[in-house]
Amino acid sequence: MNSAPHYLDSDSISEYCLNLNVFVPNTTEFRNESASYPVMVWVQGGAFIMGTSARQSDASLLATEGEIVVVSINYRLGALGFLSTGEDGLNGNFGMLDVIEALRWVQNNIESFGGNPYNVTIAGWSAGARLVSMVTLSNQAADLYHQVILMSG
Repeated sequence: MNSAPHYLDSDSISEYCLNLNVFVPNTTEFRNESASYPVMVWVQGGAFIMGTSARQSDASLLATEGEIVVVSINYRLGALGFLSTGEDGLNGNFGMLDVIEALRWVQNNIESFGGNPYNVTIAGWSAGARLVSMVTLSNQAADLYHQVILMSG
């Protein structure tokens, strides 16, 4: 564990970054598998060059107190996520495509975690909010979410 949340441990940096975390409510209804909770997909900030869903986004309290399923996602950063070479068919914005793929995963799998795929909110902070606003302009994501929360983007 790092001593400061902004410290980057170079030993833990990897190109293997396409993963997500699912936080579910710790409630009787959830344990009885009788509820279908709203879903919030969280996109972290970090100027498109740093950040992770794991260290800054323990959403277990939000999931329980808000009775919501929270999915925090990672996406490619820096040149791996947003570089465009100008070549046909290689447009860049792979970080945005990672967010869209995470939304597809949510649509296909969130019911197994007690989430409602028909009540998905994408939320982002800072660069994450800018990325979420880009996703809302994509036809590829049109049916994958229902509400948007943008914070400081």
